[in-house]
Amino acid sequence: MFHTSTQREHWTFSSKDDLFTLRERVNENYRSKMSSRLKLGPSQWLAPDEELKYIKYYEGRLQSFCNHFKVPVKNIFSLPPTVKATAIVYFKRFYLRTSAMEYNPRFVAFACLWLATKVEEFNVSITEFVENLQPKDQDECTHFEDIILSLELPIIHALKYHLTIHNPYRPLEGFLIDLRARCEGLQNSDILRQNAYAFLDKVFRTDVPLLHPPSVIAIAACRQSASENKVSIDQYILGKLFPDSKESPEYEHFKTAIKKIRSAVKKSDKEIPAPEVVGQLKAKWERCRNPDLTDEKLVQFVDDDDDAAPVVETISMDDLVDF
Repeated sequence: MFHTSTQREHWTFSSKDDLFTLRERVNENYRSKMSSRLKLGPSQWLAPDEELKYIKYYEGRLQSFCNHFKVPVKNIFSLPPTVKATAIVYFKRFYLRTSAMEYNPRFVAFACLWLATKVEEFNVSITEFVENLQPKDQDECTHFEDIILSLELPIIHALKYHLTIHNPYRPLEGFLIDLRARCEGLQNSDILRQNAYAFLDKVFRTDVPLLHPPSVIAIAACRQSASENKVSIDQYILGKLFPDSKESPEYEHFKTAIKKIRSAVKKSDKEIPAPEVVGQLKAKWERCRNPDLTDEKLVQFVDDDDDAAPVVETISMDDLVDF
């Protein structure tokens, strides 16, 4: 249940300001830790807003990778939406506690998806997974496998071992069933599914999964789809979900949340930076990244016999928000 979950207690934030403060603190901590070693001027580091743009770019790449993922030998030509959503949420959470200058977002994205396939019980081998990266030969295939495997423990540690993700897809399907039975004027609720899923795709480009419960996100998706299909479910929401009063504080809070979600989704296309901006950010990132956590250094942790794993530097969210 979401209401008793680690997601609600540790990973659902009250405002964008909380997220900004966390990201700013992560950035400051990394710069403080590495300043004496890298000896860079103030403008040579990724600023918090630049770091977020860089992360958003790879978040978009992760979504694209998920959309094209396939394992033909197993007749798998698409990922379940829950696997994709879980991977993206892992990625978002990881960079709330770790700087993009610490760990390469390119391979963290792939490692988050690899971890999500296991947690969501979507059975693919590491070799089948890496084939989607289109390695040029067996050596590069092994190299990719080693990097992804080396990142698994640091990601789990940064996530505080909270691996269960409550995504909006299950409540969405529940609402569609309930709408079919109890919403007057809506003969076939299945007509809402396609646009609702498209809405949720855009949701995961934003910070909405870090700010709102999955059930509220699901209702926002249903309501948006209903609007696009020129039907209304407002009477269902009022009569079945808020039967006591539409003037209640709970209903006002709900309406505000729906507006914020829809507003964020409308701006989602602007979340991913332009290629020329990414090129500039990557050049800057190359100068200020942690030299101890290059791809080659990470592979050494897999090859070594001592089973050591790189330790991820994180901050405590408990310092920011008292839940």
